[in-house]
Amino acid sequence: MFDITTARTITYGAQDNLSVTVFRDRTETNIWYMAPVPRLRIQAGQPVFALTKYKSAAGGVAGVCSFEVELFAPEEARQAAEAKIGGIAGWGQFTWVSGDAFFTYELPEGDKTVSRTMVQTPSLFGSNVAYFQVELADDAALNTFVNAFTGPGTLSPFLIQYQMGVLTQLLGCAATVIYNPRPPSPTRRSTRAGRTPGATRSRCWSRCARCCRNRAPATSR
Repeated sequence: MFDITTARTITYGAQDNLSVTVFRDRTETNIWYMAPVPRLRIQAGQPVFALTKYKSAAGGVAGVCSFEVELFAPEEARQAAEAKIGGIAGWGQFTWVSGDAFFTYELPEGDKTVSRTMVQTPSLFGSNVAYFQVELADDAALNTFVNAFTGPGTLSPFLIQYQMGVLTQLLGCAATVIYNPRPPSPTRRSTRAGRTPGATRSRCWSRCARCCRNRAPATSR
């Protein structure tokens, strides 16, 4: 189980413009864990992705886009971590307990662009595969998806995010608790006319006027 207090950021890539976070195991200090990054799921060397265009009965153009995403640890990032940290004997696997996958995209609506977000529950095992399907109501929406997924690799308004829960281990702590089962009761004293200084009022929890008026003070001894 990894120790969350040992987090380190590792940069990699041609210009060190990419980064991942790694954690050391709590007991086996030569075992490390890498927080994976999202991508389109790869199957048989190809992304699991389909974009279909069709004509509606009314003559308009529409379409549907379906694809799968997953989490993976880039091999280049692992090599960079092993070179910068040293002594890494192996890589551990996270124990996933909860999670959500989010797909955020933008579509034109009239003279403005509207952002939308879809949420799916990933598989919570393996590479945490999640499936998305988006209905594209017109030609403008269809062209937006075509441009987003076939662009030259620049920044896109489309975004895939994962929020995952994993088991981890924190440092232990000790606490001392003192419990007093019978705290002392406060004593009310009065020196008003008709009462002896030092005398205590008889216990009367209801504090009704009749009770207090007819009850004589009990003198302390």
